[in-house]
Amino acid sequence: MSQGSPAVALASPPGDARSRGVEQAISGSATVSHILPLQELFGWSAAVLTLLAFSCTNIIRLRYVALAANAAFITYGLTAELWPVLVLHSVLVPINLWRLLQTRRSRAPGPVRMPGFSPAQLVGKPDKHA
Repeated sequence: MSQGSPAVALASPPGDARSRGVEQAISGSATVSHILPLQELFGWSAAVLTLLAFSCTNIIRLRYVALAANAAFITYGLTAELWPVLVLHSVLVPINLWRLLQTRRSRAPGPVRMPGFSPAQLVGKPDKHA
């Protein structure tokens, strides 16, 4: 490094919360809240839920897991002040809800089918399948 160029600090300042957490982790006196802040817990939970949603084979289960991931990402976006994450997942919630409702409606049970009976028998037409 040349004499006139400023040095770049790679570590956090001594009083910084992150450096205290690292020091406590090294010394063994750290708690989970010092190692993994609550906002990061929301972020990692959202990431795991998103991976789980991608692995779902049932579309209804996928929508429920995606909604849980959206909620976790919204909480993460709020706590970490990550506005693009917050906006994206706030927009995805009504989309996932709408698609969930559409899927549930389309899977509603249809008319009851009785073996050996045809609606054509009601109007006096012979059943072709009999």
